[in-house]
Amino acid sequence: MTRAHPLAATPDRPVVVVGASLSGLASAVRLARVGHHVVVVDRAAGASTAPWSRSPVVDLPAAWRDVFRKSGRILDAALALEGYELIPAPPTRHLFSDSSTVDLPTDRGPQHEALARLAGPRAAAAWRDLVDEADDTWQLVRRAGLEAEADLSSPLFADRRTVESEARRMPDERVAELVRSVAVRLGSDPAETPYWLLSRLSVERLFGRWVVARDGVPQPSEVLYGLLLRRAADRGVDVRWGATATAISPDGITSDTGQLEAAAVISAVGHAEHATLTGAPPAMVAVPRRIGPFRLGTRRVPVEAPLSTTVEGPATDGPLELVQHSPSGATTTWTLPARSVVSTGAPDAAGLRWRGAATVGAFHPLEEHGVWYAGSGSIGGTEPWARLLSGALATYRVHERLTGDDIRPSNKAYRP
Repeated sequence: MTRAHPLAATPDRPVVVVGASLSGLASAVRLARVGHHVVVVDRAAGASTAPWSRSPVVDLPAAWRDVFRKSGRILDAALALEGYELIPAPPTRHLFSDSSTVDLPTDRGPQHEALARLAGPRAAAAWRDLVDEADDTWQLVRRAGLEAEADLSSPLFADRRTVESEARRMPDERVAELVRSVAVRLGSDPAETPYWLLSRLSVERLFGRWVVARDGVPQPSEVLYGLLLRRAADRGVDVRWGATATAISPDGITSDTGQLEAAAVISAVGHAEHATLTGAPPAMVAVPRRIGPFRLGTRRVPVEAPLSTTVEGPATDGPLELVQHSPSGATTTWTLPARSVVSTGAPDAAGLRWRGAATVGAFHPLEEHGVWYAGSGSIGGTEPWARLLSGALATYRVHERLTGDDIRPSNKAYRP
């Protein structure tokens, strides 16, 4: 059992986490592991209604392994106790408007071979070079907002290249659609999505794509959320379902069940809800106004949340993940036992739609006016692995603020 730090949060003044989201629970279990008393409040009636990604595919499993290890349990052991295991996901099948298809694996060599068969050696080489460049971009992205607080002065954010500009470098339109689909999966227009988000391609190639399985059969990824919720219970986290927060301050929260004082508050909700609860201005982006050669200052325009729709139906034979490309965008279908889910847009409507590079200024910072933010409106993004990393950042800073101890891993110690 972990010994509490003498300055750790106590039952009388706990760390309060608003939102039993992935980032909220990731923060809670880590803080409880190092001795803090943690209370999580969520307006949902129970865990079955908690938000989750629709995709069964698990990217960057190291983020999951890290949160379980830092909360005192090995992920593979936690899965095995309930009859699950994490296995490589089968290749994603892409269906294009000309009826051609490609099953795209994640490994570098097989990717090149599959795309060469689809579009020829020149197009395959262009894709390979793009993802090679994304490997370098991923290293910058890690240090500019995933493993450390976002540094908006980073040259990364000043680069005006977009996903669309990179797609147009591809000599085959089908390969260009593969590039554009990165932005589409984030719920954004490729022409308004910064190029550095193509680092997602590097994540998939470097770390593979995985799926939770039982007896070799893929299962919904909600399994992992359930395991994390049980880790919170094992660590003594007080999760209070059905409590709706109405206001957040550095000293506590107000909810429909009353006041709750806190040693620190972590907000792990969507960007719009966070702005309402804290009284912050809504997310906006400054857009230059020009008439001819004259710059007239800036106007402020709202950043919309990505929209998504879901249709459920009977399972069908076919690949686990099917992406259908068309001139209007891409639709992804995931086929699981007894159900098939179709989704368009981003996996989390609480995120931000990219409106050009200036959107970086619309994301909520890690700390603002004494409240810590780890929701899907952080610059890390809406993907499950990104939310887990956002939760880790909040953990490090809150623990350091309360105790003076720095428990962040060094770059040397980082093992993806």
